[in-house]
Amino acid sequence: LLSKAFPEETAPFIVFKRNAYSWNNDLSCSVDIEELERSWKIASSDTLPNEERLAHYNRALDLYHGQFLPKSGAEEWTLPLRAYYRSIYLECVDKACVLLLNANRPGEVIRICGQATSLEPFEERLHELLIRGYLEAENHTQALAHYYQVTNMFYSELGIKVSDSITNLYREITKSVSNVEADLRIIEQQLHESEAVPGAFFCDYEVFRNIYR
Repeated sequence: LLSKAFPEETAPFIVFKRNAYSWNNDLSCSVDIEELERSWKIASSDTLPNEERLAHYNRALDLYHGQFLPKSGAEEWTLPLRAYYRSIYLECVDKACVLLLNANRPGEVIRICGQATSLEPFEERLHELLIRGYLEAENHTQALAHYYQVTNMFYSELGIKVSDSITNLYREITKSVSNVEADLRIIEQQLHESEAVPGAFFCDYEVFRNIYR
């Protein structure tokens, strides 16, 4: 199969040494997980300029496409490696987004976290960074929509509430949204429902307290 894919290569791809088959290390070969780990280690150096660090973080993020060897999930030897590369990816997202927020580049934070939350939907830190990105971009409507989406997902799928850090972001959002003048006709259309929704109203504490007030 390899010979068909690389007809110009004359050296054997697989060699037999010490009663075992292995890859021929004399051949030049690039492995994505090795490149990812290399970029992560370089980016972790505090001595590099932030732009260089961001370039290496982005390189690592581009190389990660989900779980390590997802079709080999039953193989026990893949489990620690899967956790290892996942932790590298999450660290790259976190540190890259912090650098971008400090540089006032929320659009890139939204792009990175949008992709990250699709790969790791139950990682709260990613949602926190995404909401922060929306806030810094002054997209308060989208920030509020994503907050509701996350809280609903955690309640319905895991039966837990979101962390205090996300709740604190909600307070920031409501302060900003309350100052935005809304078209009452649009609000009326959004509130209108053809039939009553059965069941109790389940909401987080901040919403309940505002209703109580």
